[in-house]
Amino acid sequence: MTEAQSEERRAPGKWSPKEIVGHLIDSAANNHQRFVRAQFQDNLIFTGYEQQMWVSAQHYGEASWPSLVSLWKMYNLHLLHLISHIPVHRLTRLQQEHSLHRIA
Repeated sequence: MTEAQSEERRAPGKWSPKEIVGHLIDSAANNHQRFVRAQFQDNLIFTGYEQQMWVSAQHYGEASWPSLVSLWKMYNLHLLHLISHIPVHRLTRLQQEHSLHRIA
């Protein structure tokens, strides 16, 4: 995808590809702290985040397309590394309290 194509909105009010990838980066950032905290707390109660505000505040539409794609890739590789090192007993323990239905 070219830089110009990555800036095109598919419809009025919709995100451009840059903003979509930016949103995926924000999701990775939020999930990162959740994955770490879930190992050390007795519940899965996490706060959500205002997706539109995050995308807007970070001006993803003005960022370099290759840089955004690279950051998204590297962040997700780090999450893979993190998750692959969570002990099995922590991955499989039952959690009754959660906020997953509110933040999904």
